[in-house]
Amino acid sequence: MTTCSSTLFRSDEAKAAFIRERGGARWILVTNTDHWRATDALRDGFRAAVYAPAASGSGWRAMGGGGTTGTTRAADSPPSCAKKVMALPVRGGKTEGEMALYLKPLRAIVFGDVVRSHVSGRLTLLPDGKLSDRLAVLDSLRRVIPLPFEAILVGDGDCVYQDAREAFFRMFDDLPGTLFNKINLNRLEFIRGSRFQKGAETETAQVSRHMTCRQLGYHMRRLLPGNVWPAYHYETGEEELFLVWKATMKIRTPQGLFPLVPGTWSRCRPPGARTTSSSTTGPSPVSSSASG
Repeated sequence: MTTCSSTLFRSDEAKAAFIRERGGARWILVTNTDHWRATDALRDGFRAAVYAPAASGSGWRAMGGGGTTGTTRAADSPPSCAKKVMALPVRGGKTEGEMALYLKPLRAIVFGDVVRSHVSGRLTLLPDGKLSDRLAVLDSLRRVIPLPFEAILVGDGDCVYQDAREAFFRMFDDLPGTLFNKINLNRLEFIRGSRFQKGAETETAQVSRHMTCRQLGYHMRRLLPGNVWPAYHYETGEEELFLVWKATMKIRTPQGLFPLVPGTWSRCRPPGARTTSSSTTGPSPVSSSASG
C-alpha cells in the first residue's frame, strides 16, 4: 500500500517515479471536499479511480474529473481497497463529508483536517471556528480509539510514528472546556456475543474503548430476558457490579436467590476473596438471570 499527498506530483516527477516503483496507485481517496487540489493530475498519472466522501458522510462516491460525480460507477466504498482501508466518517468538521482512514496493513490512522499537529509528537484538534459541530467531531473520534493503530498520519503538520495512541489520548485530555473521558449508558452500542450459548445469550458494549483509559478496561454486558449468566471472578481480588436496568432480575449468591428491581446496583464478590492477592481461582458460583 502506498500513501501520498494530493500535492505530491505537481512538479516532482522523481516522487511520481518513487510511487510507481512500488506498484503505483489504483485508487485515490479524497478525505474531504477541500482536498481535490491535484487529484485530476494524480488520477491521470496513475490511471487510478477516485473516490470522495458522500455528502451524508456515511460512505464514498465515485468521482470524475474536477470533483464531479462519476457517470460510469458509484459505490459505497472502493471494492478493491475495502479489505485494506477502513473509512471512519467524521461529522461536524469544516466540510459536510469528511473521512478519516484506517490503513490496516500499516496500522495507521490518516486524518485530512480535523486532527493536525503543529508541534512534533503532539496532536491538536481543528480550531472551533472551523468546526460546524465540535461535539459531533469528538463523538466521531471515539470510534478511532479501539483500533490497533501505531501511527497517526496528518495532512497538516508532523505525523506521529511513535506513541501515537498516547499522543491521541493527550490531545483529548488537553482540550479546554471538554471532559472527554466519559460515556453515557444510553449511547453505548451493544452487539450480540460472538459465542452463542443457548440459555446464556447476552449483548456487550465496550466502555473503556470509547474513553482515554490507559490501564483498565471496562465493558458492559446486557443479559437478555430469560437467560442466565455467571459472574467472572477469575481473579481472587476481583469484584463485579450488576446493574438492573429495565427488567427485574434474580441474582443467586451463596446467601440465597434474591430479586432485584430496575435501578439496583449489586456488588458480587467470590467467597474468601482477598483484594491484595493476584493469584487465580476458578469462577464463582454467582450467577444471575432475567425474569422479565
